[in-house]
Order: sequence, then structure tokens, then C-alpha cells
Amino acid sequence: MKSRRRHELKENVLAQELGKLKEIFSKYGNWILVGLAAAVIVLLIVRHYTGRESARYREDKAQFEKLLTDEKIPEKDRLAGLTALAETAKDPVLAASAAIWAGDFCCERYLRALHSSDASEAQDYRRKAEDLYKMIISAHPERKLFVAKAHLGLGVLAENAGDFAAAEQQYRNVAPLVNSGYPVAQEAARRLEMRQAWSQPVKFATTLPTQPATATAPAATAPAAEKPK
Repeated sequence: MKSRRRHELKENVLAQELGKLKEIFSKYGNWILVGLAAAVIVLLIVRHYTGRESARYREDKAQFEKLLTDEKIPEKDRLAGLTALAETAKDPVLAASAAIWAGDFCCERYLRALHSSDASEAQDYRRKAEDLYKMIISAHPERKLFVAKAHLGLGVLAENAGDFAAAEQQYRNVAPLVNSGYPVAQEAARRLEMRQAWSQPVKFATTLPTQPATATAPAATAPAAEKPK
């Protein structure tokens, strides 16, 4: 008897709840449907956007790897491709990596042009390298390793241009960014040490003493002669 009563109470409660839901749906049914439709549309848009972003990441990564490994790509096209990725890649790590590779490429070509006495080409590559290194420092300040590499690159450019004070400052900028065990930190420290050694005054042969230095040992004291008795 009690169990049947409990069953009837449950059915009554369920009927009341269903009645309330029916009443709510009759009043706000259209709005509920509109809300559900909007939620579905938003979900589809988010999935579409996420899919496009993922595809873009994959495309950028594939392009970056191709630019680094495909030897058939001409140097100008390789540099143009890396520069484009540095400016447009969605992944900040990939963008910074592309900028470093492009900057180092230009720095190497700058040094090569200096050795071949091609002043015009040297200045062009130096300007491109500086722009890329500075872009890393300004656009990716949170990527400490890449920023350290950019400062090292700027130091190399300044040193080979004869601006030794600027070069030393760029080398000093590396130490606070990364652990001293990183190759970039070790290279910056090595170059800074060399710069400081070269900045010491040079002793020419004409300024050196002409005679060897004499020892200044104290003279021995001879014993006093005895008076004749």
C-alpha cells in the first residue's frame, strides 16, 4: 500500500514538472529554439576557425622546413620565404625561428661581401640583417633565447662595421637573457673578452726600455777592520 502511494506521488511530481516545462516552452519556445540555433552556429564557426588555424600552422611549418632543407631553392627565394614567415607566421616560435634564420643568412652574406669588397651588397645585407634582428627583439620579447641570438647578431654586425662600443653593448645584453651554458651566451662572452683584450694599449718596440732591468738587492755589509794594537 505504501509503495503504491509512493509511486503515485512520484507520478504526480513528474506530471507537475512536465506541466511546468510545457508551460515554459509554450511561452518561450521560440526564444529557446533561437538560442539553441545560435549556439550551434557559434560552435560551427569556432570549429571552422580552429580547423583553419590548425591547417595554417601545418602549412607554415611545412614551408619553413622546406626552405631550410630544399637545396634547389635559390638563395633569394629562400631569404624571401623566411622573411615572409617571420612576418606572417601564426606560431610565434616559428616566426621567431624564421627571423633568426633569415637574419643570420643576411649577416653571413654581409661578412662575405665585406671580404669581397662589395660595399653596396654589404650594406644591403647589413640593413636586412639589422631589421630582422630588431624585429625579433621588438615582436618577441618573451622569447629570451631568440632575443639573445638577435643581440649577438647585432653585435657581430656592429663589430665588423667598426662600431666597437655598440658591439660590446650588444654582447653584454646577452648575459641577462639566458643561462651561461647556452652556446649563444658563451659566444657573446668570448667575443666580449676578445674585444676587451684588443682595447688594451699596444706596446710598440720604440716605447719599450732599451736596457734590461737591474736587480736592486741590498748590498752586503763588509765586517769592520780591527784597529792595530
